Amino acid sequence: MRYELKVSGGQLKPRASLALENLGNIDLHHTTHGLRHPLGIFNLTFGEIVAKSTVLLDKLDDACQKLPYLDPKATSWDQELLDATDHLLDAIMQHLDGFRSVICCFYEDCGSKPAQKVLRALGQDIRDYRDHVAKIVNAIKHKQCRLSTFFFHDIGIFVPGYFVEGVLRDGAVGPDPDIHRGANVAISYNRDLPFHFCNLFYTGAFLAQHIYSITGVSPTKQSKSDDALEEVLKRIAARPMMFFPDELKKPTPLVRYIPGKRNDAATILLEMPSKRFKPRTVPPGCRAQTSWKGDGVSRTFKVPYFGNDAPN
Repeated sequence: MRYELKVSGGQLKPRASLALENLGNIDLHHTTHGLRHPLGIFNLTFGEIVAKSTVLLDKLDDACQKLPYLDPKATSWDQELLDATDHLLDAIMQHLDGFRSVICCFYEDCGSKPAQKVLRALGQDIRDYRDHVAKIVNAIKHKQCRLSTFFFHDIGIFVPGYFVEGVLRDGAVGPDPDIHRGANVAISYNRDLPFHFCNLFYTGAFLAQHIYSITGVSPTKQSKSDDALEEVLKRIAARPMMFFPDELKKPTPLVRYIPGKRNDAATILLEMPSKRFKPRTVPPGCRAQTSWKGDGVSRTFKVPYFGNDAPN
């Protein structure tokens, strides 16, 4: 998957947005279903992702600059960071679930065979990414799991991340075994943020393909690019490509900001898997740190990347 998008000329947005901006006089049935216009659905839910990402990036920058984790009295320094992470994941889930509503806007009967055929195909197209997000969101909502920060740090190094707390087979609380491999790994923000935006553009392209197939309409005009989205992608591109140890074996997501030359507009490249840059992992000797909030019962806890089964 590779997208190279100019930050001007209306290109810097998911392809589904461009498809929905060019519907022309196509008959729609959103009011029949009590829904917004399909472009409104997409813009609203994707805009929430951009807004929540901005808050999360602000919290990450704040932690990187102020190093609150070094203060033993700052026991709740990470709560706003975790809340921002939770809110972003919820926004992504809402956006992906909104794809069904977008498709239904093109059919008077969303239960009809043609509509269901498209919905099944679209569901298959986005399944891997949606399942990844849904597994985390559902664990928090339905299994009383919670997010915990986990990070490596040393002089001049701070690699923040998180994991979903779950209950291991021995009753210990640690990385949820249904989400984290071997119940012994975590998720770095340095990989997670570009991973999400690469997938958001990828799933948006699938939605666009189905819109084109239904309507027969292709983009003929472009509107203004999203300045807030540009700023988010630019900030993600500036984050270091230093991942957690196990993440080096996963596909590398890349968000790269390429400044324009002379009068040319800047370009943003989204690519996964990317071979352009090789991510680094935390150097030997870095300290790992996490924190727990007691539940009044649990007494045993499992820290990611510790023990004989820790990934290299």
